Amino acid sequence: MELSTPAGFESLTRSVAEQLCADRTEQDGDTGRVRIVYADGRALEFTPNRPRTRITVTAVLPEQATAHGIEVKAITVTALPRPRPSESQAKATARHTADHIRQRLLPAHTAALAELRERTAPQVATLQRADAALAGFLDRPRGGVAISEQPVHRPLGWTARCAVAWWHTLDRPSRAVAPFMADVLRRAGLATTEPHGSGYVFFAEPPAEQPDTRFRIAPAAGGKGWDLVDEFTGACVRTYDDREWAQGIAESANGEEDAARRAALHPSPGGELPARCWPTRSQVPGFPAGRRAG
Repeated sequence: MELSTPAGFESLTRSVAEQLCADRTEQDGDTGRVRIVYADGRALEFTPNRPRTRITVTAVLPEQATAHGIEVKAITVTALPRPRPSESQAKATARHTADHIRQRLLPAHTAALAELRERTAPQVATLQRADAALAGFLDRPRGGVAISEQPVHRPLGWTARCAVAWWHTLDRPSRAVAPFMADVLRRAGLATTEPHGSGYVFFAEPPAEQPDTRFRIAPAAGGKGWDLVDEFTGACVRTYDDREWAQGIAESANGEEDAARRAALHPSPGGELPARCWPTRSQVPGFPAGRRAG
């Protein structure tokens, strides 16, 4: 098995990906590492060890895993296993590597993602706090307050469990009532997100220590494009088809958060901060036209 060239190493990872029923392979720039990616977003990273007779395979975890002390130990596999009769060295290496991943890495990867999902799930106290805050919204024959958890798909195979509130009607969640519910939840001290075009209000306890970055972009969980994700609530604010444009929106939103924090601005009954408006390309003079997702 020739692993001394990027082409040879990528050929191996493609063979392993086929055996593991993964979706595709991706080269990591000029680092020499290659990832195999599953359809659900899970990813494994392959690194050739010098003198390229062994391979290190790492399960890629979301950034939140580090904050919760969750990790999966990498495994190392020989690149020169003994071939079976009538089996080439290339096929033997791919089979041997895939077998070790199934037995030693994938179970730990699945367990780590499940642990992360549990650790980041909304707390009962948070749901009760939101319920008490929204008690003033009296149920009506054609609608009322609903509070629940909603699974939100994220890259790397992680499904976050997020707290969400909405005003339910006979047809769908009411977009007209959502801003008022979000305002009440913010007054109760909760962080909120109102995804673009949605009647849902995602909410969560604000972090004890304000991070430098609240909004980030991630590969869209629902298909092509880039999600603008609120790290506080786990909600996808909006999806864009252009990575550079999405990154610019994220930087602008984080700038607003930082400015508000530095100025110690807090909502008060006498004057609320204006709602954040996420612009489209057509609203920015000179920006090239294109499809917007979400």
